[in-house]
Amino acid sequence: MIYFNDRPVVRAGELSLEDLLKLVGRETPPAAVTVDGEFVPPAEYKKFPVSDGARVRAWELLDGG
Repeated sequence: MIYFNDRPVVRAGELSLEDLLKLVGRETPPAAVTVDGEFVPPAEYKKFPVSDGARVRAWELLDGG
């Protein structure tokens, strides 16, 4: 089981961070993503492995002031 923004996501074999974001409906990359508290740069999403038990968090930038 992988947790995305505190919600369980059923793991479907080997997943990269990019695959996980697509699985949860995030076609457009979020502003920032952490895996187990570590920031992952967008350039690494395609090759960054997401292991069973990982906790992934994504943040969006909000407009306004």
